[in-house]
Amino acid sequence: MQNIEVQNRQEPIDIAMQHTGSVEGIVPLCLDNDLSASQMLINGAALKHPGVRNKYAARCFANEKIMPVSNPGTVPEGIGYWNVAMDFKVNDNG
Repeated sequence: MQNIEVQNRQEPIDIAMQHTGSVEGIVPLCLDNDLSASQMLINGAALKHPGVRNKYAARCFANEKIMPVSNPGTVPEGIGYWNVAMDFKVNDNG
């Protein structure tokens, strides 16, 4: 059985889409590798390949070198990204 190497910030759903060509590939991926669907993965970890579900989609991901990543990493911070009344409160004490 072929192994998959986890890339930076990938989650099980990303691995399933990229290597099986289908979101449905997450079930056998998690079962074969004793993972939870929402588990954070370690960069460089080796996972058992659950088999391709959609050959066309999997081939597109491989040929176009597309690597899905659901975890965006750090969220940009600072005044340029804040929304008034959502991220901070404007206090009018007069």
